[in-house]
Amino acid sequence: PEKFMDSELELYQELKRLHVLATAPELYPSFIRTRCIGSLLGLLAHENSDISMDVVDLFHELADADDSTPEDSAALVGSLLEHEAPMLLMEHLQRLDEGEEEEAKTVHNTLAIFEALLESKPEVAEELAQKAGLMKWLLTRIKRR
Repeated sequence: PEKFMDSELELYQELKRLHVLATAPELYPSFIRTRCIGSLLGLLAHENSDISMDVVDLFHELADADDSTPEDSAALVGSLLEHEAPMLLMEHLQRLDEGEEEEAKTVHNTLAIFEALLESKPEVAEELAQKAGLMKWLLTRIKRR
């Protein structure tokens, strides 16, 4: 319906504006205090795939920011883990079709987020591999190829 189109466009534009945070990782602690990470993660289940894929892109940019200090990264990773991001990202990953260029990019960005989580907090490897289901997904992906 057209009445939702405007609100989805506004949401998409606001998500794009949040990408500027990746240029200022020193603001991560303030961003985390706004408690919007949980809301953003909730958008991974949005029926509009452009929105859910942009959320992944945003978290990828935040997790991969060049100027972030270990403390900034740790704060972001801690918040992502607190909000069960690995499970939510895996659920989203299952919906993607790597045959589509944009969705394949989102798969890559999701894996890069997992890499950032593991670099910052190696002890989450078991949770990511087993509980979130990354290992099973990777093995299934290898078998298909």
